Amino acid sequence: MSRTLKSLALVLGTALLAGCASPAGLRPSLSPRPMRSLGMGRALDGTPRDAASWPAAQWWRGLGDPQLDRLIQTALAHNPGLAEARARARAAAAAAAGADAVRLPTLGAGVSADGLRIPATVVAPPMGGHYATLWRAGLSFSYSFDLWGGQYAGWQAALDQAHATQVETQAARLLVAANVARAYIDFAYAGQSVIILKRNVERSRTVYALVRKRVAAGLDSELQLLDARASLSAASQQLEAARRGRRAAALALAALCGEGPGLADGLEPPAPLRATPLALPSRLPAELLARRPDVIAALWRLRGAAQSVKAARAAFMPNINLAAGLGYASLGAGSLLEYASHYEQFAPAVSLPLFDGGRLRAGLRQQDAGFDAAVAQYDGTLVNALHQVADGVSAIHALDQQLRQQRQARNDTARVWHLAQSQYRAGVISEIDMLQVQQALLAAEQGLARLRADRLSAGLSLVVALGGGYQPTANAPTPATVAEIHP
Repeated sequence: MSRTLKSLALVLGTALLAGCASPAGLRPSLSPRPMRSLGMGRALDGTPRDAASWPAAQWWRGLGDPQLDRLIQTALAHNPGLAEARARARAAAAAAAGADAVRLPTLGAGVSADGLRIPATVVAPPMGGHYATLWRAGLSFSYSFDLWGGQYAGWQAALDQAHATQVETQAARLLVAANVARAYIDFAYAGQSVIILKRNVERSRTVYALVRKRVAAGLDSELQLLDARASLSAASQQLEAARRGRRAAALALAALCGEGPGLADGLEPPAPLRATPLALPSRLPAELLARRPDVIAALWRLRGAAQSVKAARAAFMPNINLAAGLGYASLGAGSLLEYASHYEQFAPAVSLPLFDGGRLRAGLRQQDAGFDAAVAQYDGTLVNALHQVADGVSAIHALDQQLRQQRQARNDTARVWHLAQSQYRAGVISEIDMLQVQQALLAAEQGLARLRADRLSAGLSLVVALGGGYQPTANAPTPATVAEIHP
């Protein structure tokens, strides 16, 4: 029988050792893409370079409008979405502090009184059959040795996620400022359109009145009158659409600033905004990705995901936990603080996961997948950043060319308009002929205003693509060091 028990114990022990939870065979499947693998090709050819062309922290001041400056400052202070982003950053920092606290020993103190009547059928008298109160006062201590660095990795993961959330707050600031500037550009364009379209309505109304007189005199038919009236209706509709666009842009500005619609009522018509000439930083794309808050945030999340994998792998390993306590215990309060009532407790323990139903392996697979997702997010952010710069440069090149052509067309049409006025005063052409030339001039001015607004928006998009003045902290990871990030 003794030999049989020994054999059974050996078999059971071997089975336990063989059945220990193991991370074998589990690894992330992706690795971050190196920056050098993404070339810009000829996307930036022909674009001036200047070392000082990185956007300033308050890049919107370059548009030259004090009212816009005030609106952006208001939005940065009161925008609800930005306030939410700041709250998330504080919550992430608190979570990191909590993860750090797990690594530290705990010390507690307590006093308790437990009343109990032990039945005489359980414990013989004199203790049994009587009510007694157990008084206790003491200190308790506990500490878990982080033998494999799992708790440290968990803290680092939380800290990296907190850094990512903080950088995302900077990205949110940039987005809010850019959205305010875009809405302001729309507001300015709509205001210019209203001025131009008012002149067109006046022109159309004059044409309609002239045609009515000509029809009454038998010089024109009802067809010309209907055409003139349709033109007046179309011009009036365009004016109302422009007024609606101006109001919508003003209301959008109020919402972005975190204010009520009343803010829109106090907005002054903007003066023409300045479009900055196209110039790119000299160290592009080498320094671009380190100046993009979305790229840096993705890198922080990638680092945090790598640390989470390390923490999940450490959970498979054995660990030592220590518990200790000292204090006093007595069945009567009067004798609680006597020396004879004192006690000491020392309880070290070794833990090793054996059978957990696959919980640890499932957790590790989840963290491996989280790392792969962070890699994919980083790679996507990397590609998007470079394409945004290339697209912004391409758009500005095209719009600058269109603007040159439209200015020439507008200037030519203006000369034709002045010539038509001279010919009208000389009696060479009719007033209707002159007003038709004015229609072409107003259309050219409207097209020029639209292209100027598009050029301002394209310049704004390039500012955002270049990072909007973001400067990473000294401890921030960079795309150049992404190869060092691995679980």
